[in-house]
Amino acid sequence: SAETDDQAPLLELEKALSIRALSQREAVRVVDVQTDKELAAHRADVVSALSWPLRRDGKVIGTLSLLGKVARDALTSESFSAQDQALLGRFAEHAQQALDQVGERERMRHQRRFDELTALPNATYVGERIEEEIARSSSRGRNFALVRFRLDGLADLLSGPDEGTAERLVVSLAQELRAGLREFDIVARTA
Repeated sequence: SAETDDQAPLLELEKALSIRALSQREAVRVVDVQTDKELAAHRADVVSALSWPLRRDGKVIGTLSLLGKVARDALTSESFSAQDQALLGRFAEHAQQALDQVGERERMRHQRRFDELTALPNATYVGERIEEEIARSSSRGRNFALVRFRLDGLADLLSGPDEGTAERLVVSLAQELRAGLREFDIVARTA
């Protein structure tokens, strides 16, 4: 809700607060911003501030911050209390759970469409893209090319005693193929 002129100092204050929470890996509550030399230097018109680190898979990935507690009346200002900090912590837990759910959905989506070993698109993804390319090329009256090749004996190599070497071969081949293509071309591992 800050006016345009006030946004830059508020953003700088929030950045400094977030950096502190990230480096300490714990919540930061500043009761009086003006007594904190680092934060007061940003000249934001904020009395109090809170920042809570957000975690995903045990790693801190960002922060949730509140700047300037709204006063109950226009003549006084208030500072964030320990109770406010605990409430922000509960809210942050809900936010983290939502992030975890979104992350899990993305991982599942990625696993359905990409090969785990090479990170190349798989048969599902290629099938979708072929349908798109048929529609696109038909509408423009143009053709498209599909090239498929198979490495004889690869399945035996991958299930054999030197599986690690075979996997490195597959990954290396995938990288070489990817490097030789144009930006819009696709290389995939479909089997």
